Amino acid sequence: MMIEYVKNINFKQEVTQMKVITIQVGIFFSQSIDRPDFLIETFNKKMGNIFDKMPVILPIPNNIPDDMPIVILSSKNEKFESKIAKGRCDLFIHFDFTEGDVNISIEMYRTLLQKYIECFSNYAVNRIGVVTTLFYECKDPVKKISDKYFAGNYKNRAEIAIRYNEKKNYKRLELNNIFYINDVSLRIKGSEDEHIGALIKYDINNVPTEKDLNYAKLKEILDFALNRVIGDYQEVI
Repeated sequence: MMIEYVKNINFKQEVTQMKVITIQVGIFFSQSIDRPDFLIETFNKKMGNIFDKMPVILPIPNNIPDDMPIVILSSKNEKFESKIAKGRCDLFIHFDFTEGDVNISIEMYRTLLQKYIECFSNYAVNRIGVVTTLFYECKDPVKKISDKYFAGNYKNRAEIAIRYNEKKNYKRLELNNIFYINDVSLRIKGSEDEHIGALIKYDINNVPTEKDLNYAKLKEILDFALNRVIGDYQEVI
């Protein structure tokens, strides 16, 4: 069974319905940015100053890979986090299980996510990726997943994982439309609490082309990814 460490989650009661753990949105630059630290002030201001913790700027050499974070921003309540590299910027929203069901959690932060991608409307961007991670607590996730995907045939199975990419052509864009589900043991950092269940991930990103993406295209992909989760999650287990 896969062990996943999470933070900022309230497990005062059993999770009896699907819950969002994290939403991650990555913006990929067409050309690398020499000084990602220069983005801190304007980026945080455009995001409503949600990153109220002291920023971390890593003292690393210039010849590092473009996807290695140089700047790490976060909020004091650990709700929001951003990692900025020369070639990409990622925003993470961490959820508390008391925040409501999947629909409520996603819609609550849709506007903020749209504001996030708007921050890069003046940058050359050729790719966006949206990863939404969900959790469903149950006593026997191997059986639960097997009943759904293998007609209950789970004899002698101790672990289970399913992954597929159902590519989509959406508004003249080619999208990777990846779905992943596996049994998992969730453990909260700094705690011995353990919760057994199914971990579900939706990973949706566009296949880059020579043409950059404007804000309208970025928003279309973001909304497609969020709507895919809302329209699908009740049927996955």
